[in-house]
Amino acid sequence: MTTPLRAKYIRDLTIRGRAERTQQSYSRYVSELARYYHRSPELISYQEVADWLYYLIKERELSASSVNIAVNALRFLYGVTLERNTNQLMASVPRMKHAIRRAEIYARSEVEAILSAPRQPRDRVFLMTVYGNTLLRSLLHPHRPRYFSHALSNARGRLRPTVE
Repeated sequence: MTTPLRAKYIRDLTIRGRAERTQQSYSRYVSELARYYHRSPELISYQEVADWLYYLIKERELSASSVNIAVNALRFLYGVTLERNTNQLMASVPRMKHAIRRAEIYARSEVEAILSAPRQPRDRVFLMTVYGNTLLRSLLHPHRPRYFSHALSNARGRLRPTVE
């Protein structure tokens, strides 16, 4: 059963051009918030919203991307659908920063073990070539994307770098 608030929320999302999947995700997070407090989102304070987001981060261990989707859903709900002043909400609920993944650095003995593991000389040469080229490229071009995908090649067969 669709409540009037949910219908208005979906209508507002549609009018502002949000994709169907975005509408589903946003609606899911708003309904989770309502279920968590056992009352309508209209009656939930910004402090309770912040507490719920803390629950998502600590208890449910959601990723930064998922929490940011929940934050955006609630900002849209309170700012657009409920037409509230969201300055306090935006101040108390900032977007999460994504964790920066650093490349793992292997010890010399670990590299030697990896490169000496293949039994076939052909496989060993392959691994040494890939390792050497990757190392050289990272030294020469430290700020360029390091990963390439054949799925993203253009019509002439040139590879385009992918960003992770």
